[in-house]
Amino acid sequence: EASASWPPCIRVMVNQSECLDIGDLFIVTCTGGTIGREKGKNHVIEINNINISRVSKPRIFEMILVLRHPRHSNHCSLRFDYTNNQYVVKDDGSQHGTFINNIRLSQAHEESTERGITHGDVLKLGTTELLLHIHPGTDTCTDCEPGEVKARVKLEQARKYIISVLMTAKEKKKQQKLELKSIKKRYGLKNMNFEDNEAISNPAYEDKAATRRKQVGSDGPGHKSEAPASVHK
Repeated sequence: EASASWPPCIRVMVNQSECLDIGDLFIVTCTGGTIGREKGKNHVIEINNINISRVSKPRIFEMILVLRHPRHSNHCSLRFDYTNNQYVVKDDGSQHGTFINNIRLSQAHEESTERGITHGDVLKLGTTELLLHIHPGTDTCTDCEPGEVKARVKLEQARKYIISVLMTAKEKKKQQKLELKSIKKRYGLKNMNFEDNEAISNPAYEDKAATRRKQVGSDGPGHKSEAPASVHK
């Protein structure tokens, strides 16, 4: 009962990423925190990706700009807004932007206003997509339990592998045709006449025309099939 009086945590699940494993879990409490890429900055979520903003040392001629637009060691920040009883996120002047449900919070290098977060929102930073779960108390669901999510990911990977191994010859031929069609479309050859003569490539195919030419000869012009008759024989 005591836990119910406290603000809930955000269970942040990695949904897609180039540098984090799908199904990884991060916990953001009511004390809030930052998301960035620099180590040693006590970020609640550290994403080591070039699209995530970090601190950089300005050059001399940039000093005036830096004073007017301070550089941050984090990409965005999260906190619990006790007035409105909800979590909020703010872009701290990142270059590549912070997105909530595909909506960018601010322009490059500009701090955004705080945006409220609700259960099920998707937070995207660079190539990393984070699914936000906010449950009352200590409740969880199968979509925010790392073991459950990673088990489903492994099962799907195994399913795709088995399908690729057990694919029939006919299905492989169909797949090859689709890939060839895609290549022709990519290089502007979609309307070119390229034919795949399956009969000729079939080992059981019998070229009757070639057999006839060997046994009977050819009626084609200029082809010598028989010697002319001679009166001297």
